[in-house]
Amino acid sequence: MSATTTTLPDMFDIEVDADTIEAGEHTLLGGSPFRVLRLTSTGVEAWCQIRSGERPLSPSARVLAQTLIGYGMAHPRPQGTPTQRDVTVIIPVFGRQNELRRCLDALGSQHRIIVVDDGSADASAIADICAAHGAEVIHRPRNGGPAAARNSGLDHVDSEFVAFIDSDCVVTGDWVDSLGAHFDDPLVGAVAPRVEAAHGGSGVVDLGDRPGRVAPLTRIGHVPTAALLVRRQALETIASKNSVFDEDLRVGEDVDLVWRLVDAGWVVRYDPTVTVEHHEPAEISAVMARRASYGTSAAPLSARHPGKIVHFVGLPFPVATCLFAWARWPRLFLAALAMTVARTHSSLAPTGASRDVRTSFALRSIQQTWLALSTYVTQFFAPLALLSICFSSRRWTTLGLVVTAPLTHDQQHPVRHWLSEVAYGSGVWRSVVDHRDLTPVLPRRWKPAPSQNASAEPTGSLKKPKGRP
Repeated sequence: MSATTTTLPDMFDIEVDADTIEAGEHTLLGGSPFRVLRLTSTGVEAWCQIRSGERPLSPSARVLAQTLIGYGMAHPRPQGTPTQRDVTVIIPVFGRQNELRRCLDALGSQHRIIVVDDGSADASAIADICAAHGAEVIHRPRNGGPAAARNSGLDHVDSEFVAFIDSDCVVTGDWVDSLGAHFDDPLVGAVAPRVEAAHGGSGVVDLGDRPGRVAPLTRIGHVPTAALLVRRQALETIASKNSVFDEDLRVGEDVDLVWRLVDAGWVVRYDPTVTVEHHEPAEISAVMARRASYGTSAAPLSARHPGKIVHFVGLPFPVATCLFAWARWPRLFLAALAMTVARTHSSLAPTGASRDVRTSFALRSIQQTWLALSTYVTQFFAPLALLSICFSSRRWTTLGLVVTAPLTHDQQHPVRHWLSEVAYGSGVWRSVVDHRDLTPVLPRRWKPAPSQNASAEPTGSLKKPKGRP
């Protein structure tokens, strides 16, 4: 998605992304996907103001800031007292009376709440819990899944904003108002908080502590509707046959929703400064079952969004370097390593980046490729990896490959993380077989985003999402 040229609201601060690097006076490197951004003299002045933290930002600095945000090289941070929004909370529920009670206790009575009972066996118990908390309840006679339940709730909404919360989530503080501050930017269609496991550690929908824009094939490819605040106008622009969620998707309906919002031109953001607790099963078998279920959405999502379900992306020479290291072929490894460094130096030379910066980028690309291969092999080729560990002469390099991702995942126990990834891969393979489509498991060559020029000259133009007046 291209960056927009509208300036940010005055009450927004700017946080430069941790991966954004200055390569010379007029060049920035970073973003997701990675790109080279060349600054004019006006852009250099604007960048110096953004980097120094000088506020308020000048008009040209706000334009550059919006460009950096659009490319994932910086992130907005709303400032000031949050404004109370007109919000309706929708909670789909199927059973889970105790979880629903905790969820409603935390929500309080500040906003209108609609609970959609999606065919629970004990509908009267759900109704009693809702009545005790002043929540409205909509009863569906048959279970249709989260997408159908949320659509039923949306049929009764006329507020400006909609908050989706799962019944096994517990909100904290003024989460709606804090997230709502992002909507002062008229291009923002949805904002998600960080969804943390209530028992501690990293949960299956926890996206970490780094903020970012959300878009397919970027660092944050999607956000869950376990907790999501959305502009109702944005939902109306993507509705099909009076339905917002795709009811044919029992899982992955949230990914589909977010990607359709992005395709329509809306901005979706992830703000981990706001947190929501998610009650997840403690048993590893239950976690694996949930992850496998998520994996089954891969092929259906790939059919709806061609080219956006990719589990491994790499460049030829870094991939070759890693594979030759795994195969213990030293001469080929050194040759591939030399080519990786040489190609990186050549491609970054026009940016003015120092030799040390270019070498660092080359080595980091190899490191990231090895980590990506570790996850990819674990997810889709774990049985072959185990056979190699048990019987192959390359057992030690294979073992090193498959343990890299779990050992570097600092928020979850390594064994638990490894089993979770294997379970997810099994779900993807199941979807591949059921839909006769290998696309979700095929690797892809990485293509960096084209270099861009940034003048930071205020134009006053606004890229409107599709369907907006």
